[in-house]
Amino acid sequence: MLRTYILPILTYGLEIVIPKGKILDNLQIQYKKLLKQILSLNINVADPAVYLISGLLPIEAEIHLKILSLFGNIARANKNSSEWRLAERQLQIKSFDSNSWFIDMKKICIKYNLENPLSLLYNEMSKGKWKKMTTTAVHKYWTTRINEEIKTNCSENH
Repeated sequence: MLRTYILPILTYGLEIVIPKGKILDNLQIQYKKLLKQILSLNINVADPAVYLISGLLPIEAEIHLKILSLFGNIARANKNSSEWRLAERQLQIKSFDSNSWFIDMKKICIKYNLENPLSLLYNEMSKGKWKKMTTTAVHKYWTTRINEEIKTNCSENH
C-alpha cells in the first residue's frame, strides 16, 4: 500500500527539484512518523528499527532511486535529443560545486559507488540492467548504514 499509493505522491517531482538540508530533514521526519503510525509503533522506536521492520528504505534513498531512474532515461534517449546533449555538456563542463542537477546526480552516483555518469551516458545500458544496478547499489548502501546504526544503538544501550 505504502509503495503503491503513498510513496509516489510523497516523492512526486522530487527527482527534478532535489530536496536538501532542512527540507529533506522535514520529509524524513514525516516519512518516519507515517511509517511508525502504519506499523502501530511507538513514536520513540529507533529509526533503524522502523526500516528493519518495514523492509523499506529511508525517503532519501527513494528519492535517489527516482533521480537515478530519470538519469537512466536520459542516458537511453537519442544522442541528438536536447536532454542527452544537455547531460553530456553539464557533466563535461560543470564543476563539482555547481548547482546543476547533473552534478547533484553525479554526487549521488559517487555516494553509491556507481560509475562516472559521463561514462554511463556513453555506454548505453538496458532499462532492466540499469534498474538492477542502481537498485542494488542503493539497497546495499542503506542496508549497511542501517545495520551500522543498529549496532551503534545497541552498543550505546549496553
